[in-house]
This record gives sequence, C-alpha cells and structure tokens, in this order.
Amino acid sequence: MPLDLTKNGISQADPDYVAITGDLQGNIVTSHGRNFTGQLLVQFDPDKRTLIRAFLKKLAQSGRITSAKQQKADADLFKQQTKAGKTITQKFFRGLYLTATGYKALGFADEDIEKFTDEPFRNGMKASQGALHDPLVTAWEGGYRSNGDALFLFAHSNEATLKAKMVEFSGVLRDEGKAKILAAEFGKGFTNAVGDHLEHFGYVDGISQPDFFTQSPPLLHKHWDPIAPLGLVLVPDPLVSSGKSFGSYYVFRKLEQNVQGFKQMEKELATALQLGTSPGLTDKQREDEQELAGALVVGRFENGMPVTMSKTAGSVSLKDNEIGKINDFTYGQTVNGVDDLSGGRCPFQGHIRKTNPRGTGGAESPANERGHLMARRGITYGERLIEPKDEPEIEEMPTEGVGLLFASFQSDIVNQFEFTQRNWANFDRFPFSNPGTTGIDPVIGQVPPGATITHKFSKIYNNSSAGNQVSFGGFGNFVTMKGGEYFFAPSLTFFKGL
Repeated sequence: MPLDLTKNGISQADPDYVAITGDLQGNIVTSHGRNFTGQLLVQFDPDKRTLIRAFLKKLAQSGRITSAKQQKADADLFKQQTKAGKTITQKFFRGLYLTATGYKALGFADEDIEKFTDEPFRNGMKASQGALHDPLVTAWEGGYRSNGDALFLFAHSNEATLKAKMVEFSGVLRDEGKAKILAAEFGKGFTNAVGDHLEHFGYVDGISQPDFFTQSPPLLHKHWDPIAPLGLVLVPDPLVSSGKSFGSYYVFRKLEQNVQGFKQMEKELATALQLGTSPGLTDKQREDEQELAGALVVGRFENGMPVTMSKTAGSVSLKDNEIGKINDFTYGQTVNGVDDLSGGRCPFQGHIRKTNPRGTGGAESPANERGHLMARRGITYGERLIEPKDEPEIEEMPTEGVGLLFASFQSDIVNQFEFTQRNWANFDRFPFSNPGTTGIDPVIGQVPPGATITHKFSKIYNNSSAGNQVSFGGFGNFVTMKGGEYFFAPSLTFFKGL
C-alpha cells in the first residue's frame, strides 16, 4: 500500500514507512542528533554540468547522502553501545539540498521546475524579502547575496573531525571547478547543566516539535499531543515518477543575535514591571523574581518552564532535567482554576505563543492551526568565551557574531514557514483571541523600516485587566536575518538517476 501522509502518527515499524526510508533523506522526520554541524552553500558551474551530475550521483550511490534508514541504524547502534558501556562508533551525517536555480544548473528545464508546486521555492528567498520584512538583500552577508545552487550539510559529534571533513570536501567540490563555495557555516550546540539545548539568549530551545511516530504503550498527553502526520513535512519527489520517493522543502536562515542588547532590555522590562522590589528580598530572591521579565517575552523561563504554568522557574513536582522538556500544556488549561485565554500569565506576544498558539489563535480551527508548524532543525553558531549556562554578566555577552542557523523542513513553505513569519510573528494583531493589539513577536518578529515596536505586559501575574498593563517599547531587532535560501531535499532515487 502507498504511504498514508495524512495519518496522525505512525509506527516506525510501519511497513509502508519502512519501505521509503532507504530512499528518503535523513534529518527530515527525526533530527540527526549531532552536536556539531558544518554546511556549504555552493554555486555550480553550468559548463561542468555533466561532471557535477556524475559527482552527485556517486555521492548517493556510495552512501554519502544519509538516508532515514541509515540514520535510524546509526542511532540504534549509538544507543546499544551507550547502554553496554562500549566505545561509541562515531558516524557522519550528510544531507544535500537543492535550490530551484540548482535544478536548472543541473540541466532541468522550466517545465520541470514548475512541477514543484511551492511558489516561494521556485522564486527563491530573495523574492520574499519584502513580504517577510527581511533586510534588503544588499545588507545580507556576501555569499548569500548570490544565487546558491546547493547546500551540503555535515554533522558529527566531534568538532575537529567535522571541520577536517569540511576542508577535505571543500577541496573536492572545487576540484576541476565543479562548484564555487559561497558561504560556509559551522554550528555548535550549547547545553545547560542537565543537558537541555540552549540558544544564545540562554533559553532552552527546540522543546515543542511535531512528533511523527507513535509510542508503544502510547504516551499520555493531557493537554497537548505533538503527534502529527508525515504530510506536515513530506511530499512526493516531483522529479521521480515512481510515486514511492519523497522529499521535503528546507528553509535555511542565518539569524544573528544581539545577546547583550536583549538581556539588557530584559532588565529594563523587569524595572518597568517593578519586579524584585518587594521589601526584605535576598539577592537570590530578587534575581529569581526578575527572571519573570524574560519569561514573559519568550513564553518560558530560561530552564524551559512555561510561564503560563508557573510564575517562577522552579517546580516542586518535577526534577530539573524534566522542566526543560515540558510540552504538554495549552493556554486554555486551568492553573489554580484559572485559564490563560486572556494572556494574564503568558502574554499574547510571548515568542512561543506567537509561533504556536496551541489552538488559541482565533483565526482557524485548532487542527488547521497545527498545519502551520514545522520540523525545526536549527543549531546555534558562533564562539562564546563564556557560555550561556555559565551566566555571564551583561558586559560579557556578545552583540554580534553569534546566533542561530535556523533550519526547518515542511511540505509547504507558503503555509508553514512564510505563514508563521508573516501572519504570526510579524503581524501585530495576532493572535486574534486578543481583543487589542498584540505587537510583533519580540524575538523573531520583523517590521518595515521606521515602524515602532510596542508591547503590553502585566504588572501582576495572572491579571490581564486593562489597568494592570504596562506599555513597553524596545523588544525588537535583537535578531537580524543575515541571509538564507529555500531548498528541496530530494530523494536518493533522484540523485542516483542523474
């Protein structure tokens, strides 16, 4: 039987799914799981088309593009060796993604490109600059201003090994003039004391992800079930006629973070809300109370505790290594008998609420709202003298040169990535369940040049009344898009047929 892309969660042992895993690229349905990545954005020489096609074909035939099947086998081996206390066999992950111009450079005609139904992919990310309120293309980093044809992704658990492979592969690409390297990026994951992944502002990241596989026995979800259909990320490969080959649209964006500016603004918000000003507080109690300011902006405390569930980062019922994994919640659930539909605990503009309203967006049914979610596969980049987990002073935090290599897989760029950025993050009236003006997402929201940015925050937690609101301007432009592109992750059958 053909694979059912509409079924809400399947078993990893489902024979219809297993049948496609040897042909499907890895990292789409589940993350590759490595802590270090390297990627090369390249431009092919169209005069070397025959040479390039043969090179890419050989990569696929020799297993140097990792399939979902191989990824699972590598992950199973890692678990077995870890459990047995054996030396871990370190395996590379390799992915290869093409732009619309990349397909053309390989000799595919316009009518072939039209088979890709996603218009932003066909046009490229530069064409969406105005609609997304991205910086002008002339302000992007140099390599991203050109039209890239392909992105080669490498991932490994050892940084030195990864970088050596990148240097070696760069030489192979440049040999005989096959490709010009436009940009090289290195990702490095940061973690806190309990192993949760952190982004540069210091918050646990990557918690709320679609889960495409059911568990046996099933996991209990009281409020929010992350199970999603494969159709959220997979589409039939448009240039393979078998009907059994699948791929996914891949969005990459380099997002630079002004960490010092963001954390300073958190302090200013804490002052505006008079947090930590109660008499008799110890220094530790004052700092803990002021942490609420950042949680109101992000929607979670730095350790991952959702602010809709708690006024503080701590928990009497959960261990520290459990807090950073909390995903079973909605804004309609009650805490002490009161729901958060009016934004008294987590503001409507809180980053995680803006980008996943969990059924409370007010514009469409909860089921349709879920259809805008993506499988996020980003990783932090940039060197830090003092890592986020070590709690640097504000003066010790970077203002540039660090950030997120944002990446996502989806079946529809229009309805997922662009919808999220345009209609949720950038739109100051969303969510519509808020009768007033929400403001943009204070983390990733973007506005046209010269536009003002204002948000309202509650002075008293769990009180959304108009008299309890403080207007605060300044939370915006701490994340700057430096370049990016739209890609497609073809099946291995496609590459083997070049």
